[in-house]
Amino acid sequence: MGFYKDYLMENAKKIVLILLLILISCNSDQSVKHLKDNLYINDQDQICMKLSNKNVLHPSQEKEWQDTIYRQVFYYKYDSVININTVIDIESYQAIIIDECYIDKNYVYINSFYEPGKRIYRIFKKDSLHKENGLEHYINAIVKKSGNN
Repeated sequence: MGFYKDYLMENAKKIVLILLLILISCNSDQSVKHLKDNLYINDQDQICMKLSNKNVLHPSQEKEWQDTIYRQVFYYKYDSVININTVIDIESYQAIIIDECYIDKNYVYINSFYEPGKRIYRIFKKDSLHKENGLEHYINAIVKKSGNN
């Protein structure tokens, strides 16, 4: 019994050491610098949006979710993706609805649920937003915010 116990203890020490090394070497947080509102720039000079990733799933699945994410890519017209670095205008960028809707002079950036527990990150041209179905809430918020400026 003593040999088996020593064997288990020695392997447990090795596993703990390996896990510690992995945790130290795999720092997943990129270094980011704040630009404006929820805009940040990372080490590779890529602009990203810091967005809440609120969990609406069952509490047993919470550990699989990150509270905050840095998003660079948005869906454009539901079938293609666009990197915000290629389109964003930082000077005119502003929040309409915190964590949900942002605008700049040309685009509207929307972070919303498309079904319980799943988010979609979409971008629309500002001048064609009224043609999209299901976005009345955001259109009204944009009009209201524009009227207050």
